[in-house]
Amino acid sequence: MRICILTFEFNYNYGAVLQAFSLKKVLETYGHEVCIMNRGWDEYIGAEKKHIVRKNIPGYLLGRIYTLKAFHDFKRKYFNLTDPVCNYQDLCNKSDKFDAVIVGSDQIWNDEIFPIMGLYYFAESFHHVSKKIAYAVSFGKDTFVVPERFKSKLLTELQKFNALSVREISGIKILSDLGFKSSLVLDPTLLLAPSDFPVGKRKHNYKYVCRFLLDETPIKRDFIRKFSNHLNLKEVNNYLNLDFSFPILRKVVNNKYIPVSEWLSNIKNAEFVLTDSFHGMVFSILFHKQFLVFQNKKRGNARFESLLGRLGLLDYLISEDEDINIQYNVIDYKKVDEELKSLREKSLSFLIDALK
Repeated sequence: MRICILTFEFNYNYGAVLQAFSLKKVLETYGHEVCIMNRGWDEYIGAEKKHIVRKNIPGYLLGRIYTLKAFHDFKRKYFNLTDPVCNYQDLCNKSDKFDAVIVGSDQIWNDEIFPIMGLYYFAESFHHVSKKIAYAVSFGKDTFVVPERFKSKLLTELQKFNALSVREISGIKILSDLGFKSSLVLDPTLLLAPSDFPVGKRKHNYKYVCRFLLDETPIKRDFIRKFSNHLNLKEVNNYLNLDFSFPILRKVVNNKYIPVSEWLSNIKNAEFVLTDSFHGMVFSILFHKQFLVFQNKKRGNARFESLLGRLGLLDYLISEDEDINIQYNVIDYKKVDEELKSLREKSLSFLIDALK
């Protein structure tokens, strides 16, 4: 089949690009031709590029050649994006060229998308495809509040799906309350083996704790510092360099992302990982790392609790609101891998059956 994926293809986020990479790679393994729709966020990306305001050109160029280069390079190499979408009619024309559409994964059904993207992530532009599938979609939280003007059309679009699956247990209830059955499946990144990812060469020749915090707080930083000292290990930051404070260059340096391959390598080669990121946690599991993950109420805890609960790892989810114990029980990855293998088989079966 010729399959189109609708996801957060525009995002400058390691988890977002790696889940898209993973779903595309899995589908290609089964012989499908896969593209990712190049829609963009809010304004259509094709229209946006045609009307770049002159004052924004320096920032746009700086992103391309420096701060965001890591993501642009990765997408260029692995994504197979469609031509940029210019308007709704162009979106419909591009949609008509595919045999199937898969929406997912990530938080594409978070209810905060409606004012910005409408029903785009419910594949409303795909009028003639033979298959509409939701794979491992996330609502991002336990609630789903649909604006009144979208309710009727939303139900109509959901009825057109051949198969629905979610990433979190809470998503099953949300869809059930809307009158739809769904399956619980793994995030696409967990469908691949560690060797399937483009991991770069080891950068640090010493043992270290890998710190990957999307939302840094003094409490998290202080705990990680104490934890690293307790283990007598150095600390490697796997995200933006927010410690750089030189006034003129600060804004540029603080917003430069490291290559995706380096990000993966830093996790793979760490002795320990401390993170508040779902995909930071996922790759810790894939690479058999000892880890702790901070609850992230700002971005939603359901995804952490759902996966860790299924793998018997809930004890490794910690809260900065409580006294954090620096003592740590070693993870038994033999048990984790047995459960992950079973969940992976069920998830792949769902995807294969949905495309038949």
